[in-house]
Amino acid sequence: MIKLKEMRQKRGMSQTVLAEKVRHADPTASQMTISVLEQGELYPSEKLRDALCEALDCSEEDLYDGVEAMFVPAVQNEQSKTTEVLAEI
Repeated sequence: MIKLKEMRQKRGMSQTVLAEKVRHADPTASQMTISVLEQGELYPSEKLRDALCEALDCSEEDLYDGVEAMFVPAVQNEQSKTTEVLAEI
């Protein structure tokens, strides 16, 4: 599960302030975006995830628990391998 809420609260940051800090990565970021991410209803894009880590001064591993920290990159890597195989055909 994403630990965004925990990380944000540790920094004493509101959802609105965090949204403002990551808006350069996602111009549509709002308090509602952060709320949806915190509830686990949506996962951030790679660009937004990087911006969240920067704004919260944490690593990607800090943002996710052990299962998702391993699963999310694995899915992306698997898709890359599939794309490479298809490109060779």
